[in-house]
Amino acid sequence: MSRAAWFRPAPVPPEGAPAPRFVVRVVAIAFATVVGVLIAISAVLILETRGVVERGIAGDLAAAQRQLAASQQDRQRDALLRASLISSSPTLQTVLESYQEQRAFGVDEVARRELDALQQELDRIAGLLRSDGLAIVGRDDRVIASAGPSARRWPAGTALHVESESIDSDQVFVVAGEPYRATVAPIAAADGLRLASLVEARRLDVRYAQELAGEARSDIALLVDNRLVASTSTGPALSTLAAHLRQHDLEPRGGAFEGAGERHAYLLMQRVGPAAIYAVASITAARDRATAAAVPRLIAIVAGGVLLCLIASVSMGRRVAAPIDRVSRDIGAMVQSQEAAPPAPPHQSIKELDELGASFSSLLQTVHEARAETTAAYLGAIRALVAALDARDPYTAGHSERVSLLSVAIGHAMGLGQDDLDVLRLGALLHDIGKIGISDAILTKPNALSSAEFEAIKRHTVLGAQILRPIGFLAAHVPIVELHHERPDGAGYPHGLRGDEIPIHARIVHVADAFDAMTTARAYRAARPAAEAVGELWTHAGTDFDVLALQGLYSVVSRMDATALVAGDEQAATVLPFERRAS
Repeated sequence: MSRAAWFRPAPVPPEGAPAPRFVVRVVAIAFATVVGVLIAISAVLILETRGVVERGIAGDLAAAQRQLAASQQDRQRDALLRASLISSSPTLQTVLESYQEQRAFGVDEVARRELDALQQELDRIAGLLRSDGLAIVGRDDRVIASAGPSARRWPAGTALHVESESIDSDQVFVVAGEPYRATVAPIAAADGLRLASLVEARRLDVRYAQELAGEARSDIALLVDNRLVASTSTGPALSTLAAHLRQHDLEPRGGAFEGAGERHAYLLMQRVGPAAIYAVASITAARDRATAAAVPRLIAIVAGGVLLCLIASVSMGRRVAAPIDRVSRDIGAMVQSQEAAPPAPPHQSIKELDELGASFSSLLQTVHEARAETTAAYLGAIRALVAALDARDPYTAGHSERVSLLSVAIGHAMGLGQDDLDVLRLGALLHDIGKIGISDAILTKPNALSSAEFEAIKRHTVLGAQILRPIGFLAAHVPIVELHHERPDGAGYPHGLRGDEIPIHARIVHVADAFDAMTTARAYRAARPAAEAVGELWTHAGTDFDVLALQGLYSVVSRMDATALVAGDEQAATVLPFERRAS
Protein backbone atom coordinates (compact mmCIF):
# COMPACT_ATOMS: atom_id res chain seq x y z
CA MET A 1 0.00 0.00 0.00
CA SER A 2 1.37 3.43 -0.96
CA ARG A 3 2.14 6.04 1.65
CA ALA A 4 -0.57 8.28 0.21
CA ALA A 5 -3.20 5.61 0.85
CA TRP A 6 -2.66 5.92 4.62
CA PHE A 7 -3.80 9.53 4.46
CA ARG A 8 -6.63 9.22 1.96
CA PRO A 9 -9.54 11.41 3.12
CA ALA A 10 -12.71 9.72 4.33
CA PRO A 11 -15.48 9.42 1.72
CA VAL A 12 -17.63 12.51 1.50
CA PRO A 13 -21.26 11.81 2.50
CA PRO A 14 -23.75 12.05 -0.33
CA GLU A 15 -25.14 15.53 -0.87
CA GLY A 16 -28.36 16.14 1.02
CA ALA A 17 -27.28 14.04 4.06
CA PRO A 18 -24.31 15.94 5.56
CA ALA A 19 -22.61 14.39 8.57
CA PRO A 20 -22.94 16.43 11.78
CA ARG A 21 -19.93 18.47 12.74
CA PHE A 22 -17.54 17.04 15.27
CA VAL A 23 -18.35 19.75 17.81
CA VAL A 24 -22.05 18.88 17.53
CA ARG A 25 -21.34 15.22 18.12
CA VAL A 26 -19.16 16.01 21.15
CA VAL A 27 -21.80 18.26 22.64
CA ALA A 28 -24.58 15.74 22.00
CA ILE A 29 -22.66 12.80 23.52
CA ALA A 30 -21.46 14.70 26.59
CA PHE A 31 -24.88 16.28 27.08
CA ALA A 32 -26.71 12.97 26.82
CA THR A 33 -24.24 11.25 29.17
CA VAL A 34 -24.40 13.85 31.93
CA VAL A 35 -28.18 14.19 31.64
CA GLY A 36 -28.47 10.41 31.92
CA VAL A 37 -26.27 10.40 35.02
CA LEU A 38 -28.29 13.20 36.61
CA ILE A 39 -31.56 11.42 35.87
CA ALA A 40 -30.17 8.17 37.28
CA ILE A 41 -28.99 9.93 40.44
CA SER A 42 -32.41 11.58 40.78
CA ALA A 43 -34.15 8.24 40.40
CA VAL A 44 -31.85 6.66 42.99
CA LEU A 45 -32.50 9.54 45.38
CA ILE A 46 -36.27 9.22 44.96
CA LEU A 47 -36.14 5.46 45.52
CA GLU A 48 -33.85 5.92 48.49
CA THR A 49 -36.18 8.59 49.88
CA ARG A 50 -39.06 6.12 49.70
CA GLY A 51 -36.98 3.49 51.45
CA VAL A 52 -35.97 6.00 54.13
CA VAL A 53 -39.64 6.93 54.61
CA GLU A 54 -40.66 3.28 55.10
CA ARG A 55 -37.82 2.68 57.53
CA GLY A 56 -38.66 5.95 59.26
CA ILE A 57 -42.28 4.88 59.74
CA ALA A 58 -41.13 1.58 61.20
CA GLY A 59 -38.87 3.51 63.57
CA ASP A 60 -41.71 5.88 64.49
CA LEU A 61 -43.99 2.95 65.30
CA ALA A 62 -41.29 1.34 67.42
CA ALA A 63 -40.82 4.64 69.29
CA ALA A 64 -44.60 4.87 69.71
CA GLN A 65 -44.61 1.35 71.13
CA ARG A 66 -42.02 2.31 73.74
CA GLN A 67 -43.85 5.51 74.59
CA LEU A 68 -47.20 3.77 74.93
CA ALA A 69 -45.71 0.94 77.00
CA ALA A 70 -44.22 3.44 79.43
CA SER A 71 -47.42 5.50 79.75
CA GLN A 72 -49.60 2.39 80.09
CA GLN A 73 -47.31 1.05 82.79
CA ASP A 74 -47.66 4.31 84.73
CA ARG A 75 -51.42 4.35 84.18
CA GLN A 76 -51.81 0.72 85.30
CA ARG A 77 -49.69 1.31 88.36
CA ASP A 78 -51.94 4.24 89.33
CA ALA A 79 -55.03 2.11 88.70
CA LEU A 80 -53.68 -0.69 90.91
CA LEU A 81 -52.87 1.72 93.71
CA ARG A 82 -56.28 3.37 93.42
CA ALA A 83 -58.10 0.01 93.42
CA SER A 84 -56.11 -1.16 96.44
CA LEU A 85 -56.95 1.99 98.39
CA ILE A 86 -60.65 1.77 97.52
CA SER A 87 -60.89 -1.94 98.34
CA SER A 88 -59.17 -1.26 101.69
CA SER A 89 -61.80 1.33 102.70
CA PRO A 90 -63.05 0.39 106.21
CA THR A 91 -66.52 1.78 105.39
CA LEU A 92 -66.78 -0.36 102.28
CA GLN A 93 -65.56 -3.45 104.09
CA THR A 94 -67.88 -2.96 107.06
CA VAL A 95 -71.01 -2.33 104.99
CA LEU A 96 -70.26 -5.25 102.65
CA GLU A 97 -69.58 -7.63 105.55
CA SER A 98 -72.80 -6.58 107.28
CA TYR A 99 -74.79 -7.00 104.06
CA GLN A 100 -73.52 -10.53 103.51
CA GLU A 101 -74.18 -11.50 107.15
CA GLN A 102 -77.77 -10.19 107.10
CA ARG A 103 -78.43 -11.89 103.80
CA ALA A 104 -76.98 -15.15 105.10
CA PHE A 105 -79.31 -15.00 108.16
CA GLY A 106 -82.28 -14.20 105.89
CA VAL A 107 -82.90 -10.72 107.31
CA ASP A 108 -83.87 -9.30 103.93
CA GLU A 109 -85.07 -5.88 105.14
CA VAL A 110 -81.81 -5.16 106.93
CA ALA A 111 -79.83 -6.59 103.99
CA ARG A 112 -81.62 -4.19 101.63
CA ARG A 113 -80.72 -1.24 103.84
CA GLU A 114 -77.10 -2.36 103.93
CA LEU A 115 -77.19 -2.78 100.14
CA ASP A 116 -78.52 0.78 99.77
CA ALA A 117 -75.70 2.05 101.98
CA LEU A 118 -73.23 0.03 99.90
CA GLN A 119 -74.66 1.54 96.70
CA GLN A 120 -74.37 5.07 98.10
CA GLU A 121 -70.74 4.50 99.05
CA LEU A 122 -70.01 3.06 95.63
CA ASP A 123 -71.74 6.02 93.90
CA ARG A 124 -69.68 8.42 95.99
CA ILE A 125 -66.43 6.70 95.01
CA ALA A 126 -67.42 6.47 91.33
CA GLY A 127 -68.08 10.22 91.29
CA LEU A 128 -64.41 10.79 92.15
CA LEU A 129 -63.06 8.58 89.35
CA ARG A 130 -62.83 8.85 85.56
CA SER A 131 -63.68 5.18 85.15
CA ASP A 132 -66.57 4.02 82.97
CA GLY A 133 -67.67 1.46 85.50
CA LEU A 134 -67.15 0.48 89.13
CA ALA A 135 -68.62 -2.74 90.47
CA ILE A 136 -68.50 -5.04 93.49
CA VAL A 137 -68.58 -8.68 92.41
CA GLY A 138 -69.33 -11.45 94.87
CA ARG A 139 -67.56 -14.74 95.20
CA ASP A 140 -70.23 -16.27 92.97
CA ASP A 141 -69.09 -13.96 90.09
CA ARG A 142 -72.35 -11.98 90.31
CA VAL A 143 -72.50 -8.17 90.53
CA ILE A 144 -73.65 -7.01 93.99
CA ALA A 145 -73.67 -3.29 93.18
CA SER A 146 -72.39 -1.08 90.34
CA ALA A 147 -71.83 2.61 89.66
CA GLY A 148 -70.50 4.90 86.98
CA PRO A 149 -71.58 5.73 83.39
CA SER A 150 -71.83 2.06 82.47
CA ALA A 151 -73.65 0.97 85.65
CA ARG A 152 -76.92 0.39 83.81
CA ARG A 153 -75.16 -2.29 81.74
CA TRP A 154 -74.01 -4.09 84.92
CA PRO A 155 -77.12 -4.32 87.11
CA ALA A 156 -77.07 -6.38 90.26
CA GLY A 157 -77.01 -10.06 89.44
CA THR A 158 -75.05 -9.67 86.19
CA ALA A 159 -72.52 -12.46 85.69
CA LEU A 160 -69.01 -11.01 85.69
CA HIS A 161 -66.22 -13.56 85.81
CA VAL A 162 -63.21 -12.43 87.82
CA GLU A 163 -60.18 -14.44 86.85
CA SER A 164 -58.15 -14.05 90.02
CA GLU A 165 -58.72 -13.41 93.71
CA SER A 166 -55.67 -11.14 93.72
CA ILE A 167 -55.12 -7.90 91.89
CA ASP A 168 -55.09 -8.52 88.14
CA SER A 169 -54.23 -5.52 85.93
CA ASP A 170 -54.59 -7.32 82.61
CA GLN A 171 -58.17 -8.53 82.54
CA VAL A 172 -60.54 -7.85 79.64
CA PHE A 173 -64.19 -8.90 79.77
CA VAL A 174 -67.26 -8.32 77.62
CA VAL A 175 -70.54 -7.15 79.16
CA ALA A 176 -73.68 -6.64 77.05
CA GLY A 177 -71.58 -7.04 73.91
CA GLU A 178 -69.13 -4.27 74.86
CA PRO A 179 -65.47 -4.90 75.83
CA TYR A 180 -63.95 -3.41 78.97
CA ARG A 181 -60.45 -3.34 80.40
CA ALA A 182 -60.54 -3.88 84.15
CA THR A 183 -58.38 -3.58 87.24
CA VAL A 184 -59.46 -6.02 89.98
CA ALA A 185 -58.74 -5.81 93.72
CA PRO A 186 -60.04 -8.10 96.48
CA ILE A 187 -62.18 -6.74 99.34
CA ALA A 188 -61.24 -8.70 102.45
CA ALA A 189 -62.75 -8.99 105.92
CA ALA A 190 -60.81 -8.35 109.10
CA ASP A 191 -59.79 -12.02 109.22
CA GLY A 192 -58.40 -11.82 105.70
CA LEU A 193 -61.22 -13.80 104.06
CA ARG A 194 -62.22 -12.40 100.67
CA LEU A 195 -65.69 -10.90 100.81
CA ALA A 196 -65.89 -9.79 97.16
CA SER A 197 -63.87 -8.17 94.38
CA LEU A 198 -63.75 -4.50 93.37
CA VAL A 199 -63.72 -4.05 89.57
CA GLU A 200 -62.73 -0.69 88.02
CA ALA A 201 -63.17 -0.76 84.23
CA ARG A 202 -62.61 1.40 81.16
CA ARG A 203 -64.66 0.83 78.05
CA LEU A 204 -62.63 -0.05 74.93
CA ASP A 205 -64.22 2.55 72.66
CA VAL A 206 -63.19 5.44 70.40
CA ARG A 207 -62.53 7.73 73.36
CA TYR A 208 -60.10 5.22 74.84
CA ALA A 209 -58.44 4.75 71.41
CA GLN A 210 -58.03 8.52 71.06
CA GLU A 211 -56.30 8.71 74.44
CA LEU A 212 -53.88 5.99 73.32
CA ALA A 213 -53.36 7.75 69.96
CA GLY A 214 -52.41 10.94 71.78
CA GLU A 215 -49.78 9.03 73.75
CA ALA A 216 -48.45 7.06 70.75
CA ARG A 217 -48.85 9.91 68.20
CA SER A 218 -50.27 7.58 65.60
CA ASP A 219 -53.57 6.02 64.55
CA ILE A 220 -54.75 3.31 66.96
CA ALA A 221 -56.90 0.25 66.31
CA LEU A 222 -58.46 -1.73 69.19
CA LEU A 223 -59.23 -5.35 68.33
CA VAL A 224 -60.90 -8.04 70.43
CA ASP A 225 -60.51 -11.55 69.10
CA ASN A 226 -59.11 -9.99 65.89
CA ARG A 227 -62.29 -7.98 65.35
CA LEU A 228 -62.15 -4.20 65.22
CA VAL A 229 -64.08 -2.60 68.12
CA ALA A 230 -62.71 0.98 67.95
CA SER A 231 -60.21 3.07 65.99
CA THR A 232 -59.08 6.64 65.48
CA SER A 233 -59.43 6.46 61.69
CA THR A 234 -62.72 7.04 59.91
CA GLY A 235 -61.61 5.29 56.72
CA PRO A 236 -61.84 1.59 55.85
CA ALA A 237 -58.10 0.96 56.23
CA LEU A 238 -58.22 -0.26 59.86
CA SER A 239 -61.11 -2.60 59.08
CA THR A 240 -58.83 -4.09 56.44
CA LEU A 241 -56.23 -4.61 59.17
CA ALA A 242 -58.67 -6.79 61.12
CA ALA A 243 -59.33 -8.88 58.01
CA HIS A 244 -55.59 -9.13 57.38
CA LEU A 245 -54.93 -10.41 60.91
CA ARG A 246 -57.71 -13.02 60.69
CA GLN A 247 -55.91 -14.55 57.68
CA HIS A 248 -52.89 -15.46 59.85
CA ASP A 249 -52.81 -18.53 62.05
CA LEU A 250 -50.22 -16.89 64.30
CA GLU A 251 -50.69 -13.27 65.32
CA PRO A 252 -47.97 -11.12 63.73
CA ARG A 253 -46.45 -8.44 65.94
CA GLY A 254 -46.03 -6.09 63.00
CA GLY A 255 -45.86 -5.79 59.26
CA ALA A 256 -47.63 -4.12 56.36
CA PHE A 257 -50.97 -4.51 54.60
CA GLU A 258 -52.87 -3.01 51.70
CA GLY A 259 -56.07 -1.13 52.50
CA ALA A 260 -58.19 1.55 50.82
CA GLY A 261 -55.73 1.74 47.94
CA GLU A 262 -52.77 2.50 50.24
CA ARG A 263 -50.02 0.55 51.93
CA HIS A 264 -49.97 0.75 55.71
CA ALA A 265 -47.50 -0.34 58.38
CA TYR A 266 -48.76 -1.70 61.70
CA LEU A 267 -47.19 -2.74 65.00
CA LEU A 268 -48.66 -4.48 68.04
CA MET A 269 -48.49 -2.01 70.93
CA GLN A 270 -49.97 -4.16 73.69
CA ARG A 271 -52.03 -7.33 74.20
CA VAL A 272 -54.38 -7.80 77.15
CA GLY A 273 -56.15 -11.15 77.03
CA PRO A 274 -58.27 -11.25 73.85
CA ALA A 275 -57.75 -7.50 73.25
CA ALA A 276 -54.91 -6.14 71.11
CA ILE A 277 -53.80 -2.53 70.58
CA TYR A 278 -52.20 -1.76 67.21
CA ALA A 279 -50.54 1.44 65.95
CA VAL A 280 -51.05 2.06 62.22
CA ALA A 281 -49.39 4.52 59.81
CA SER A 282 -49.87 5.09 56.08
CA ILE A 283 -46.66 4.34 54.18
CA THR A 284 -48.16 5.58 50.92
CA ALA A 285 -49.16 8.99 52.28
CA ALA A 286 -45.79 9.58 53.95
CA ARG A 287 -43.90 8.40 50.88
CA ASP A 288 -45.95 10.65 48.59
CA ARG A 289 -45.30 13.64 50.85
CA ALA A 290 -41.56 13.00 50.90
CA THR A 291 -41.43 12.47 47.14
CA ALA A 292 -43.46 15.62 46.46
CA ALA A 293 -41.07 17.61 48.66
CA ALA A 294 -37.95 16.17 46.97
CA VAL A 295 -39.01 16.36 43.30
CA PRO A 296 -38.88 20.19 42.90
CA ARG A 297 -35.40 20.30 44.39
CA LEU A 298 -34.23 17.45 42.18
CA ILE A 299 -35.66 19.21 39.12
CA ALA A 300 -33.76 22.38 40.05
CA ILE A 301 -30.54 20.42 40.57
CA VAL A 302 -30.95 18.54 37.28
CA ALA A 303 -31.69 21.80 35.42
CA GLY A 304 -28.58 23.42 36.89
CA GLY A 305 -26.49 20.37 36.05
CA VAL A 306 -27.82 20.30 32.48
CA LEU A 307 -26.99 24.00 32.00
CA LEU A 308 -23.47 23.53 33.35
CA CYS A 309 -23.07 20.44 31.18
CA LEU A 310 -24.21 22.31 28.07
CA ILE A 311 -21.78 25.18 28.68
CA ALA A 312 -18.90 22.82 29.44
CA SER A 313 -19.68 20.58 26.44
CA VAL A 314 -19.84 23.46 23.94
CA SER A 315 -16.60 24.89 25.31
CA MET A 316 -14.91 21.51 25.20
CA GLY A 317 -16.20 20.77 21.68
CA ARG A 318 -14.91 24.03 20.27
CA ARG A 319 -11.52 23.67 21.89
CA VAL A 320 -11.10 20.10 20.63
CA ALA A 321 -12.59 20.61 17.15
CA ALA A 322 -10.31 23.48 16.09
CA PRO A 323 -7.00 21.55 16.41
CA ILE A 324 -8.55 18.52 14.68
CA ASP A 325 -9.64 20.74 11.77
CA ARG A 326 -6.12 22.11 11.50
CA VAL A 327 -4.61 18.62 11.52
CA SER A 328 -7.15 17.52 8.89
CA ARG A 329 -6.19 20.43 6.66
CA ASP A 330 -2.51 19.68 7.14
CA ILE A 331 -3.03 16.00 6.32
CA GLY A 332 -5.13 16.94 3.31
CA ALA A 333 -2.39 19.23 2.10
CA MET A 334 0.12 16.43 2.58
CA VAL A 335 -2.02 14.06 0.52
CA GLN A 336 -2.42 16.62 -2.28
CA SER A 337 1.30 17.28 -2.23
CA GLN A 338 2.03 13.57 -2.49
CA GLU A 339 -0.32 13.12 -5.40
CA ALA A 340 0.44 16.33 -7.34
CA ALA A 341 4.16 16.74 -6.78
CA PRO A 342 7.16 14.52 -7.17
CA PRO A 343 8.58 12.92 -4.06
CA ALA A 344 10.08 15.52 -1.79
CA PRO A 345 13.76 15.51 -0.80
CA PRO A 346 14.51 13.61 2.35
CA HIS A 347 14.98 16.72 4.46
CA GLN A 348 11.62 18.08 3.18
CA SER A 349 9.90 14.83 4.10
CA ILE A 350 11.40 15.01 7.56
CA LYS A 351 10.24 18.60 7.87
CA GLU A 352 6.65 17.64 6.95
CA LEU A 353 6.72 14.81 9.49
CA ASP A 354 8.02 17.23 12.11
CA GLU A 355 5.16 19.59 11.34
CA LEU A 356 2.69 16.69 11.57
CA GLY A 357 4.19 15.70 14.90
CA ALA A 358 3.93 19.26 16.09
CA SER A 359 0.27 19.33 15.01
CA PHE A 360 -0.43 16.13 16.93
CA SER A 361 1.45 17.48 19.95
CA SER A 362 -0.69 20.59 19.82
CA LEU A 363 -3.77 18.42 19.55
CA LEU A 364 -2.66 16.36 22.57
CA GLN A 365 -2.13 19.53 24.57
CA THR A 366 -5.64 20.67 23.66
CA VAL A 367 -7.06 17.32 24.76
CA HIS A 368 -5.32 17.69 28.12
CA GLU A 369 -6.77 21.16 28.50
CA ALA A 370 -10.23 19.87 27.63
CA ARG A 371 -9.93 17.16 30.29
CA ALA A 372 -8.92 19.73 32.87
CA GLU A 373 -11.92 21.86 31.96
CA THR A 374 -14.22 18.83 32.18
CA THR A 375 -12.94 18.12 35.69
CA ALA A 376 -13.42 21.77 36.56
CA ALA A 377 -16.96 21.58 35.22
CA TYR A 378 -17.67 18.55 37.42
CA LEU A 379 -16.22 20.35 40.42
CA GLY A 380 -18.29 23.39 39.54
CA ALA A 381 -21.41 21.25 39.45
CA ILE A 382 -20.46 19.75 42.80
CA ARG A 383 -19.94 23.19 44.31
CA ALA A 384 -23.30 24.26 42.91
CA LEU A 385 -24.93 21.24 44.57
CA VAL A 386 -23.18 22.01 47.87
CA ALA A 387 -24.22 25.67 47.66
CA ALA A 388 -27.81 24.62 46.91
CA LEU A 389 -27.73 22.28 49.91
CA ASP A 390 -26.36 24.99 52.25
CA ALA A 391 -28.91 27.49 50.93
CA ARG A 392 -31.78 25.34 52.22
CA ASP A 393 -31.11 26.78 55.66
CA PRO A 394 -29.94 30.41 55.94
CA TYR A 395 -28.20 29.59 59.22
CA THR A 396 -25.92 27.01 57.53
CA ALA A 397 -25.12 29.03 54.38
CA GLY A 398 -21.44 28.62 53.52
CA HIS A 399 -21.01 25.88 56.12
CA SER A 400 -19.46 23.37 53.69
CA GLU A 401 -16.98 25.94 52.30
CA ARG A 402 -15.90 26.96 55.80
CA VAL A 403 -15.47 23.36 56.93
CA SER A 404 -13.39 22.70 53.78
CA LEU A 405 -11.08 25.67 54.45
CA LEU A 406 -10.73 24.89 58.15
CA SER A 407 -10.04 21.18 57.49
CA VAL A 408 -7.22 22.09 55.09
CA ALA A 409 -5.80 24.51 57.66
CA ILE A 410 -5.88 21.81 60.38
CA GLY A 411 -4.27 19.29 58.01
CA HIS A 412 -1.58 21.83 57.18
CA ALA A 413 -0.92 22.38 60.89
CA MET A 414 -0.66 18.60 61.38
CA GLY A 415 1.97 18.37 58.63
CA LEU A 416 -0.06 16.43 56.08
CA GLY A 417 1.23 16.28 52.50
CA GLN A 418 -0.26 18.11 49.54
CA ASP A 419 -2.12 15.01 48.29
CA ASP A 420 -3.82 14.61 51.68
CA LEU A 421 -4.69 18.32 51.75
CA ASP A 422 -6.30 18.02 48.30
CA VAL A 423 -8.38 15.06 49.52
CA LEU A 424 -9.38 17.06 52.61
CA ARG A 425 -10.36 20.13 50.58
CA LEU A 426 -12.92 18.42 48.34
CA GLY A 427 -13.99 15.72 50.81
CA ALA A 428 -14.84 18.32 53.47
CA LEU A 429 -16.71 20.36 50.86
CA LEU A 430 -18.86 17.29 50.11
CA HIS A 431 -19.21 16.00 53.70
CA ASP A 432 -22.92 16.90 54.03
CA ILE A 433 -23.98 16.11 50.43
CA GLY A 434 -26.19 13.27 51.72
CA LYS A 435 -28.48 15.82 53.42
CA ILE A 436 -29.97 16.43 49.98
CA GLY A 437 -32.16 13.41 50.76
CA ILE A 438 -33.28 14.74 54.18
CA SER A 439 -36.48 16.77 54.42
CA ASP A 440 -36.42 20.52 55.19
CA ALA A 441 -38.75 19.88 58.13
CA ILE A 442 -35.89 18.05 59.87
CA LEU A 443 -32.91 20.07 58.58
CA THR A 444 -34.38 23.47 59.48
CA LYS A 445 -36.22 22.44 62.64
CA PRO A 446 -35.55 25.24 65.17
CA ASN A 447 -35.76 23.10 68.29
CA ALA A 448 -34.46 19.71 69.42
CA LEU A 449 -34.91 16.73 67.11
CA SER A 450 -36.92 13.69 68.16
CA SER A 451 -35.20 10.31 68.26
CA ALA A 452 -36.83 9.33 64.96
CA GLU A 453 -35.80 12.61 63.32
CA PHE A 454 -32.24 12.21 64.60
CA GLU A 455 -32.12 8.67 63.20
CA ALA A 456 -33.35 10.03 59.86
CA ILE A 457 -30.70 12.76 59.72
CA LYS A 458 -27.97 10.26 60.65
CA ARG A 459 -28.68 8.58 57.33
CA HIS A 460 -27.02 11.48 55.47
CA THR A 461 -23.56 9.93 55.87
CA VAL A 462 -24.49 6.63 54.17
CA LEU A 463 -26.65 8.40 51.60
CA GLY A 464 -23.82 10.78 50.70
CA ALA A 465 -21.42 7.88 50.24
CA GLN A 466 -23.93 6.11 48.00
CA ILE A 467 -24.26 9.24 45.87
CA LEU A 468 -20.51 9.74 45.41
CA ARG A 469 -19.27 6.14 45.24
CA PRO A 470 -20.19 5.64 41.52
CA ILE A 471 -18.08 8.72 40.58
CA GLY A 472 -14.60 7.29 40.13
CA PHE A 473 -12.47 10.40 40.66
CA LEU A 474 -14.24 11.03 44.00
CA ALA A 475 -13.34 7.59 45.43
CA ALA A 476 -10.71 9.06 47.78
CA HIS A 477 -13.31 11.44 49.26
CA VAL A 478 -16.06 8.87 49.98
CA PRO A 479 -14.57 7.81 53.41
CA ILE A 480 -14.74 11.44 54.59
CA VAL A 481 -18.41 11.73 53.57
CA GLU A 482 -19.35 8.37 55.13
CA LEU A 483 -17.24 8.44 58.33
CA HIS A 484 -17.04 12.11 59.44
CA HIS A 485 -19.44 11.41 62.35
CA GLU A 486 -17.47 8.45 63.74
CA ARG A 487 -15.95 8.97 67.21
CA PRO A 488 -12.74 7.65 68.80
CA ASP A 489 -14.74 5.96 71.59
CA GLY A 490 -16.86 4.01 69.09
CA ALA A 491 -20.09 5.88 69.90
CA GLY A 492 -20.30 7.54 66.47
CA TYR A 493 -22.18 6.49 63.38
CA PRO A 494 -22.83 4.86 60.94
CA HIS A 495 -20.44 1.96 61.78
CA GLY A 496 -19.25 2.67 65.34
CA LEU A 497 -15.54 2.66 64.38
CA ARG A 498 -12.92 3.32 67.06
CA GLY A 499 -9.64 5.22 67.20
CA ASP A 500 -7.31 4.61 64.27
CA GLU A 501 -10.00 2.61 62.48
CA ILE A 502 -11.32 6.03 61.44
CA PRO A 503 -9.31 7.62 58.57
CA ILE A 504 -7.39 10.74 59.64
CA HIS A 505 -9.22 12.83 57.03
CA ALA A 506 -12.62 11.93 58.55
CA ARG A 507 -11.33 12.70 62.07
CA ILE A 508 -10.16 16.16 60.94
CA VAL A 509 -13.48 16.97 59.22
CA HIS A 510 -15.36 15.82 62.34
CA VAL A 511 -13.49 18.42 64.42
CA ALA A 512 -13.84 21.17 61.78
CA ASP A 513 -17.57 20.43 61.39
CA ALA A 514 -18.19 20.68 65.14
CA PHE A 515 -16.11 23.88 65.45
CA ASP A 516 -17.97 25.62 62.63
CA ALA A 517 -21.36 24.56 64.05
CA MET A 518 -20.44 26.01 67.46
CA THR A 519 -19.06 29.29 66.08
CA THR A 520 -21.95 29.92 63.69
CA ALA A 521 -25.20 31.49 64.88
CA ARG A 522 -28.37 29.42 64.76
CA ALA A 523 -32.04 30.35 65.11
CA TYR A 524 -32.04 29.03 68.66
CA ARG A 525 -28.61 30.30 69.89
CA ALA A 526 -25.87 32.80 69.22
CA ALA A 527 -22.43 31.96 67.82
CA ARG A 528 -19.81 31.03 70.40
CA PRO A 529 -16.34 32.65 70.41
CA ALA A 530 -13.63 30.60 68.74
CA ALA A 531 -11.56 30.19 71.92
CA GLU A 532 -14.60 29.08 73.91
CA ALA A 533 -15.52 26.58 71.19
CA VAL A 534 -12.01 25.09 71.20
CA GLY A 535 -12.13 24.78 74.98
CA GLU A 536 -15.47 22.98 74.79
CA LEU A 537 -14.13 20.57 72.16
CA TRP A 538 -11.09 19.78 74.33
CA THR A 539 -13.39 18.57 77.12
CA HIS A 540 -14.34 15.71 74.77
CA ALA A 541 -10.83 14.92 73.53
CA GLY A 542 -10.24 11.21 73.03
CA THR A 543 -13.92 10.33 73.29
CA ASP A 544 -15.85 12.44 70.78
CA PHE A 545 -12.89 14.07 68.98
CA ASP A 546 -9.43 12.99 67.87
CA VAL A 547 -6.62 14.48 70.00
CA LEU A 548 -4.24 15.14 67.08
CA ALA A 549 -6.96 16.91 65.10
CA LEU A 550 -7.83 19.04 68.15
CA GLN A 551 -4.16 19.97 68.50
CA GLY A 552 -4.19 21.03 64.86
CA LEU A 553 -7.34 23.10 65.44
CA TYR A 554 -5.75 24.78 68.47
CA SER A 555 -2.71 25.66 66.35
CA VAL A 556 -4.98 27.16 63.65
CA VAL A 557 -7.13 29.16 66.07
CA SER A 558 -4.05 30.47 67.89
CA ARG A 559 -2.89 31.99 64.58
CA MET A 560 -6.21 33.77 63.96
CA ASP A 561 -4.88 37.28 64.65
CA ALA A 562 -3.57 39.90 62.27
CA THR A 563 0.09 39.47 63.23
CA ALA A 564 0.06 35.96 61.72
CA LEU A 565 -1.23 37.20 58.34
CA VAL A 566 2.11 38.00 56.72
CA ALA A 567 2.51 38.44 52.96
CA GLY A 568 3.17 35.22 51.11
CA ASP A 569 2.27 33.05 54.09
CA GLU A 570 0.06 30.39 52.47
CA GLN A 571 -1.04 28.93 55.80
CA ALA A 572 -2.01 32.36 57.16
CA ALA A 573 -3.97 33.08 53.98
CA THR A 574 -5.85 29.84 54.49
CA VAL A 575 -6.69 30.80 58.09
CA LEU A 576 -7.74 34.36 57.16
CA PRO A 577 -11.49 33.68 56.68
CA PHE A 578 -11.68 32.10 60.15
CA GLU A 579 -9.79 34.95 61.81
CA ARG A 580 -12.21 37.47 60.32
CA ARG A 581 -15.27 35.52 61.35
CA ALA A 582 -13.97 34.75 64.86
CA SER A 583 -13.11 38.40 65.48
